[in-house]
This record gives sequence, structure tokens and C-alpha cells, in this order.
Amino acid sequence: KPLAEYISVTGSLTSLDLTSNCFDGPTTNEILRLQVANPTLISLCGLVPGQTTADFSERALQASDVKMLATELKSGAVDGTSFLRSIDLSSNGLEPTALQTLCEALAPNAALTRLELSGNRLGTDGALAVCHALASNRSLTELGLRRNSLGTEGWMAVFGHPMALQPRVWNLAGEGISSEAAMTLADYVARSPNLTSLSIVSNDVTGKAA
Repeated sequence: KPLAEYISVTGSLTSLDLTSNCFDGPTTNEILRLQVANPTLISLCGLVPGQTTADFSERALQASDVKMLATELKSGAVDGTSFLRSIDLSSNGLEPTALQTLCEALAPNAALTRLELSGNRLGTDGALAVCHALASNRSLTELGLRRNSLGTEGWMAVFGHPMALQPRVWNLAGEGISSEAAMTLADYVARSPNLTSLSIVSNDVTGKAA
């Protein structure tokens, strides 16, 4: 309650970082409601006008943090968020639903070129949901999905999807990609004219696929 009261009355603060505080759903909703009522406070995630990179890696973020960030990006509450070119959310152990919500908010961001989601808990279904949410984004050149427990089947699903994203850079090092998955990847590469860099070191590619 003291924090909520502070947010509602502060007249000079423009950026406040409340991430990594483990707010529950009702508290998060109340904080967001109070932010709307206070037009001076443009960010609850530490973002500032004109910022081009945002590093939230290894912050033990929760779904509430992602909701606050997604709300700001989607509503345009942060003056200059259209200039965000790189966002790093790696190594937070975030669940698929939270990351999908964020990606849906980022879809119309025409400046975004790099999104790092490695080291979370996407799994195959989550990775596909993220790719689907970002399908309309044409500026993304690098998407990090490593260390999300995709495995061979997961990567085959990602690269075999009809609406597979086509960034310029893929880092798939040490993802346990098998020869079977590598064949699917080869087909993906053949239909990806914008791809400029691909790393598949330390995988299980042998035989025909190699």
C-alpha cells in the first residue's frame, strides 16, 4: 500500500524500476492502474525515453514483470520505445505464456532487431507460440532461443513451421540437434535468403546431414 500511494502522488519521477519484486496478480494490476492515472511516470521497468537497448537478463523476473513491460511496450507509454532495438530476457526461467504476451506486444515494433530469450522455459509449444506472435515483425534480425529445452523435435518444429521466422542470425550451438533435425534446418536455410550467420557447432549432426 505505501508503494501504491507513492506512485499515485509523485509528480517528478518519470522512470521507476519495480522488476524482480514478485508482485502477485492483483498488486500488479493495481500498480498498472495507478501508472495510468499518473502521466508523469512513464515506466515501471526502468526504461527511459529514447533508450535503444534493454538488458533484463538474469534478473529472476516473474510473470508480473513481463506484464508490466509488455503493457508499456504495447500502449506506447514509454516515450521512445519504438527505438528499442535490442531486448535481453535471457536466463530468467520465464514460462511460455509470459513470453508470448511480451512478443505480441513487440510484434509492431519496427525498430527491434535483437530479442534474446535463451535460458527460459519455453519448450516446443512455447517456442512455436513466440514465433507465431512475432510472425508479423519484419525488422527482427536475431532471435535467441537456446537453452529452452527444445531438443531435436522442438527445433524441427520451429524450422519446419510454414510461418517460420527468418532472422539473419541463428545461434544453435550445443542444442543437441540431430541429423534428422539438420535436414529440416537445411530446407529452412534454402528458403531463407536473408540468413547471413548460422552456428551449429557442438551438436549431433553426422552422416548425410553433415
